[in-house]
Amino acid sequence: GRLRPLGTEEYKKLIRVSGGQDAADIYFQGGTVINVYTRELWPANVAVSGGYIAYVGESDTMVGPETQVIDVTGRFLCPGYMEPHAHPFPAQVVFSLAQVALARGTTSMVYDNLFVYQFLEVEGLKNLIHDSVHLPIKIFWSARLDSQTYSDELREKFRPDRVAQFIESPAVRQVGELTDWPSLLDGDEQMVENVINAKKLGKKVEGHAPG
Repeated sequence: GRLRPLGTEEYKKLIRVSGGQDAADIYFQGGTVINVYTRELWPANVAVSGGYIAYVGESDTMVGPETQVIDVTGRFLCPGYMEPHAHPFPAQVVFSLAQVALARGTTSMVYDNLFVYQFLEVEGLKNLIHDSVHLPIKIFWSARLDSQTYSDELREKFRPDRVAQFIESPAVRQVGELTDWPSLLDGDEQMVENVINAKKLGKKVEGHAPG
């Protein structure tokens, strides 16, 4: 599932705004859009409705009496940056790092879960995910399948039934950054089961660097 699914009425509103039948909430006027796919610069206005981009182009038919018009002449507009691999510990915590990143143009972050996973119980982890979903920035998670140091106590934290309860959330996009990769290569039963469970849930399984 999606982290914040777009509802039917929201989608219809976007269509109406794009065609000029409804007014946009915000209209960025006179800027230059950076096309990150083609590396082109496009002079264009950008209309926003309900937190979603509804229109990019020359038209201003979606500007209404209540629309907030922002003059961005001489400025560049680009899609929000994505941080694919963040460790919000110990210098920052989940929410403070998100605030700093958002103010600088990063709109999505993928957090490593190691420290919160080791110190919170399952309900606490679920509450953390629930609370982070409602932030202005999108918080996703990459789940560890082992600890950075070995002990029987820590190994118990990564038993498959507990890991599965965390990674089943739509906010968890992948598992990986294995520290004890020799155990995986040796066919360690717990590690293999965690990898297989992740794949069954449609999660990516990566080594360290995303992808």
